[in-house]
Amino acid sequence: MTDLSNKTLAVLIGLVLVVSLVGTWTVLNRMSVSLAGAFSTEGQGTVSADVGETVSIAMVAQAINFSNVYTGSPYNSSNCGTDAVTGQCYFTIKNDGTVTVNITAKNSTSPALWTSGAYVASDYQLYAEDNSTNGAVDLTANESSPINVTHAGSKILGSLPITNGANTVNVRAKIYVPAQESYGVKTGTITFTASKA
Repeated sequence: MTDLSNKTLAVLIGLVLVVSLVGTWTVLNRMSVSLAGAFSTEGQGTVSADVGETVSIAMVAQAINFSNVYTGSPYNSSNCGTDAVTGQCYFTIKNDGTVTVNITAKNSTSPALWTSGAYVASDYQLYAEDNSTNGAVDLTANESSPINVTHAGSKILGSLPITNGANTVNVRAKIYVPAQESYGVKTGTITFTASKA
């Protein structure tokens, strides 16, 4: 009887091993089916880019020509056809960068414009005016009053936006010819510099 028990026990252990192996094989096969995501027909990736800021302005109109002027008299380039030659009444500056900018104007020539030592700072000034198609440049937030043109430079315009139709201004000149100014052609160069607002 001991023999039979041992044989029965051996058969039972063998059956348990077979059932265990078949069960393990079945579970592993089912797991590989459920882990089939590694073999999916879709996937996702990420593309990223960091767009840098661009501070840039373009000069659209670059000359103001007062033509014939006389000593002891004021002139304003807003009077096209009277004080300035038509078509050259202002500088036009456009913000063509990617950020809102401030614009500084400075005299880049020496002397500023007048050669006589009798002139005062207010004899050579610039001021900004809206050139947008819809009056969108907020000149109340800008320096739209005339500023003196100096070698050090002054902010002539603050917060010029990048929005099309609202990113362009005219800069006009006001001059007063000193009474002691000598005759001849007088020329001054203005450098406009943009900085992030």
